[in-house]
Amino acid sequence: MEETVCALCGDSSQDILFVTQDTRFDSTPRNSFSLVACRTCGLRYLSPRPTRATLLQFYPAGYFAEKVAESAKAGTSADDEPSLFRRLRPSRRTRRLREKLDAIEALVRPEASILEIGPGDGDFLASLKVLGYEPLGIDVAPEAVNRLRSEVGVPAFLDVEAEGRIPDRSLDAVVLWNAFEHVPDPRRLLADITGWLRPGGCILMSLPNAAALERNLFFPGSPCEDIPRHLFSYTPETLTRLLQCHGLTGIRFRHHTLCATSELQERVEARFLGRTPSNLKRALYAVAILPLIGLLDRAFAASGRAHSFVVWARLPE
Repeated sequence: MEETVCALCGDSSQDILFVTQDTRFDSTPRNSFSLVACRTCGLRYLSPRPTRATLLQFYPAGYFAEKVAESAKAGTSADDEPSLFRRLRPSRRTRRLREKLDAIEALVRPEASILEIGPGDGDFLASLKVLGYEPLGIDVAPEAVNRLRSEVGVPAFLDVEAEGRIPDRSLDAVVLWNAFEHVPDPRRLLADITGWLRPGGCILMSLPNAAALERNLFFPGSPCEDIPRHLFSYTPETLTRLLQCHGLTGIRFRHHTLCATSELQERVEARFLGRTPSNLKRALYAVAILPLIGLLDRAFAASGRAHSFVVWARLPE
């Protein structure tokens, strides 16, 4: 474990927001972690936190398997030959992937070189390959890297191997879908990214929103972050300042996104549906409860305080 200072302003003065353990996995070490807020700039971060040498202990083998299972649960290959219902209402997985592809297609041309950091199940990189882009993946987990190479057919390597493997000014875009909050040293990563990007290149990220209204309304004082894997908790304001520190411009946010599932939806599903819900419960949830959650999400997004957001930024020409 190590104590840390604010990665945005460097101040060490902080206020503890709450203390918790890893509530997601029982097999990880039982350390206590404090999410703190910098008194000077407001950035939220974990202190103390696992050192880099021990951080992978909190990413057990089940973590990657769980990501793949979540993706499979959200939609299956049946979407390749959709039913009438699926034509009218594609699965969340399909809609989420389409949102990501629309975002990148609006930023860079076909055949562009795109690096994804933390690619999860590899669906996004696989789709980029089909569309004619030049995809590349980086992950902290060896099993994720092996899967990208063997099953997805995309060049990939571990984050510790990145130095010297990516030439300067060689990338058109760098993408992090719900990954930037996991990065121990965001300043160093942004410095690397701005070195890898060509002039005019872009960075595209989705992140949980530390200023989400649903936290204040429904879960006050509750650790909505995936601690200790989420080392930072950003608001649009603190993230904007961090990006500007590295010369990135044209920063834009979108507050309504399918790139992450809200804490409210996850908790309602866990409590109402449970592990083996009846068909009646499934139908009631789909018809009455989920649309209500969707309306709340849109209302929170309209105020700029949704559960997560997508951000774009460019390196000047």
